[in-house]
Amino acid sequence: GWGETSHLKFARPIADKYLFDVVTQFRAEDSDDPYEYANVWRLDHRFRDSWNVTYKFGLLGESDGGTMLDDFFINFSLGYRLKRNWVYVFLTPEIFYAEESRHKPERSLTLSFELLFTD
Repeated sequence: GWGETSHLKFARPIADKYLFDVVTQFRAEDSDDPYEYANVWRLDHRFRDSWNVTYKFGLLGESDGGTMLDDFFINFSLGYRLKRNWVYVFLTPEIFYAEESRHKPERSLTLSFELLFTD
């Protein structure tokens, strides 16, 4: 079937080691299905050569249902560069508030590794 995804991003350095951005995304995959949208605010802070912290707050929704806002989340990610510019590790605690669970907090802790194979 057909589908469309659009996003608008605003990014601005706030200070020497801070970057603020806002992303709004809209996705429609089928004319009979509801469309989805998201707004995510993010602040990146690089406080040492190998360390950075990213703070995020997001609002998520769908066109079906009675409310425009369905879910929201807040998290921060602590990142460390292990090897030059191609091996990273991230620790991300998050609290997710889903409409399905009557906005009761769902807590998670994620440990992830990232390998970048690019020039």
